Amino acid sequence: MNSVIDHLLSAAVGLAVLLLQRFVLSNRPQVWLGAILPAVLIAALIFLGVQGRINDARSWILFTLGLVGLLGIWGDGQAARKKRLQRENERIDAIHAQGAANHQL
Repeated sequence: MNSVIDHLLSAAVGLAVLLLQRFVLSNRPQVWLGAILPAVLIAALIFLGVQGRINDARSWILFTLGLVGLLGIWGDGQAARKKRLQRENERIDAIHAQGAANHQL
């Protein structure tokens, strides 16, 4: 029973990290914010590797997939931010063009 609770807690923490990365850190003007969680994961990987706690291929694969996932979310967040800014600039340009056309009438 305790193992099930541990797995559920691990899944909840993992989901919280993914949501934090996607909705809070990745699409900010400060690009470095999206690098915080991948850097923490790399530090944890080095720390656990030096201590010998990661000794099987499954753990290395999970850490690698987690890192790739966080980096992918970071990249997607930055791309979404750029698209959002581009749409906003286009909207502002359209408003200014409409205002200029109304002034000439």
